[in-house]
Amino acid sequence: MKHRIILITGAGSGFGLLMAERFRRNYTVLAAVKKKEDTVKLKKYGLDFVYEMDITDESARKNMLAEIEQKFGKIDVLVNNAGFCQGGVAEALSEADWEEQMNVNVVGTAALTKEALPLLKRGREAKIIQMGSISGRIGFPGIGAYAASKFALRGLSHSLRLELLPKGIHVVHMEIGSFKTPIWNKSRTRARFYNGNDYKKLEESLEQHTEKTASSGDKPVKVINKIESVIHKKKPAFNYRTGKGVIFLTACETFLPHRAFEKIIIRQTGGKI
Repeated sequence: MKHRIILITGAGSGFGLLMAERFRRNYTVLAAVKKKEDTVKLKKYGLDFVYEMDITDESARKNMLAEIEQKFGKIDVLVNNAGFCQGGVAEALSEADWEEQMNVNVVGTAALTKEALPLLKRGREAKIIQMGSISGRIGFPGIGAYAASKFALRGLSHSLRLELLPKGIHVVHMEIGSFKTPIWNKSRTRARFYNGNDYKKLEESLEQHTEKTASSGDKPVKVINKIESVIHKKKPAFNYRTGKGVIFLTACETFLPHRAFEKIIIRQTGGKI
């Protein structure tokens, strides 16, 4: 058995799938997926330990962790990658849309982390890696629910880090920009559109931006490389930024007058003030 045991959630596609494929070469990878067809797919890719687990399902989470405890006795690295982007302006979203977004991206992630802590406490240089976003720093228009979930994840991660550092567990937040992964095509199919013309220009602009990112975003391997380097650090920092536009947007948000920054974002998304 390879010396580090890594549990990756949301391993059926995107960053999760790429991590599972890459990390299986050097680590024991435990891949958690939501759909049965993803279980079959990952096993064909050579992953031996694949668990069907909906992160919002308490019994599914606990059953998976019980199996992991029985077979491995510990987890060295937990990568909280499961999540999705609910597109749509606030006026177009239902309460159910908000609940699902927060339940997957925040509540389910927090619950799994809590339930995995006994196994992480037995791990070697244990780490919890949270897949955050630049949207956890800047609330872009048209993805308010997603931004809210990523702001919440960032706050949760910081609090957890301060709680767990004395236990020798490092919580690391990945602040990720725009990458060419399936999340963008999925967000287009899930997006809610306002019934009227009030947000027409914004919605058209966001549709174009999503299409562009899905085809020409940064290469996901940059994120995978960064995460692997974090895994090997004895004392990793809290936040790591990677991806197209992250450094630039962070600098603009930090140093520009807020009103000027707002104007830039609104103009970039088809509006004016």
